[in-house]
Amino acid sequence: MKGHKLIFTALLALAAGVALILTYRTVSSEGVVITGGVMFVLAGFINVIAFLSSRDDRGKSHLGAFGLAFGWLTSGAAVVLGLSMLIFQSTFVGLVPFIFGVLVVFGALFQFFVLSVGIRPVTLPAWLYAFPLALAGMSVYVFMQQSQIDDSTIMLATGIAFTIFGAAMFIEGAMVGAANRRQRREQVAVDSSTVTDVTAKTGEVTDESVTADNVADDSTDDAITK
Repeated sequence: MKGHKLIFTALLALAAGVALILTYRTVSSEGVVITGGVMFVLAGFINVIAFLSSRDDRGKSHLGAFGLAFGWLTSGAAVVLGLSMLIFQSTFVGLVPFIFGVLVVFGALFQFFVLSVGIRPVTLPAWLYAFPLALAGMSVYVFMQQSQIDDSTIMLATGIAFTIFGAAMFIEGAMVGAANRRQRREQVAVDSSTVTDVTAKTGEVTDESVTADNVADDSTDDAITK
């Protein structure tokens, strides 16, 4: 995983975290459900429009039968989920702490993945594992809250968790980028030294060959003269 990809993800997480921290008193579970429902419905309709516009003049899609079927299925599911969130708001409002807690859990798991596997062969300091551990603790705290009663606490805790996640990703992205640049410089230095050694050895062999040829020519000339 490259450093600039981690930094891009970090910026998105930081933006979401700061937005939640700044607006935690005004954002409610009901507002989150309504916003989520509208976004799912819009995403489903946008996907449908994209699929319809992908057809050529003969009415065939370049996505193929499987891609088209999968696209229609996911678009329909998004619309149904969005409408369900808008119609059955009270049911989904009670799930807001669980949904936000799951998001924080995914952030912690992603951090563990990045540090243990995702950035290989680069190895980062072990103290960075404090970030996913902190996220795991934040997820437990969010799970324990009650929607509508603790809305401000849920939004603030989730915003802090997103900010921690973004800060961790930014630090890790910077470290991975520096490590990759250092490895590239070392590889260039090794390649340059290898080319220099090969050139020097080739030159020595050429000089020895020229000297041997000169000796042979001198011997031949002496024999002809005699």
